[in-house]
Amino acid sequence: MTDAGSSARERVAVVPLFYGRSDVASGCLQSLARARTYRPFDIFAIENPSRHSGAARDVVRRAMASGDVAAAYFPASNAAFNSMLAALHDDLFGIRDNYDYILLSDGDIEVPKTFLDEEIGILEQYPGIASVALRLDIRSWVPEAKGFEAA
Repeated sequence: MTDAGSSARERVAVVPLFYGRSDVASGCLQSLARARTYRPFDIFAIENPSRHSGAARDVVRRAMASGDVAAAYFPASNAAFNSMLAALHDDLFGIRDNYDYILLSDGDIEVPKTFLDEEIGILEQYPGIASVALRLDIRSWVPEAKGFEAA
């Protein structure tokens, strides 16, 4: 893990991709807001349309209104992960030239406060790789949690 002070001056954009579940989107955005107290970064959200988009998009809009999300993209049709690729290809958020690191993530995870240190630390240690991702650890799931039986 990288010392928080060594790379903390790097500009980082985090781009989560949400789909439907407003409760999951809310949990993800809350964990990102907590992580920003440890190390600053900007959040740019994408919400793929679904029959539940109204509530999920409301969560993202509230996060934008509070300043937790810098900007959001709400595509007209669901293109799965390609919505994220389209946003980056067309640089809809204007982030390509303004950030040292762009972290792409599914919006269905809650991150620990130190997640950026871990991910950027790997990139700095191994300059030949271009991306890293968080790994789901089922041992941290609560068996009483909704949906656990499906896992």
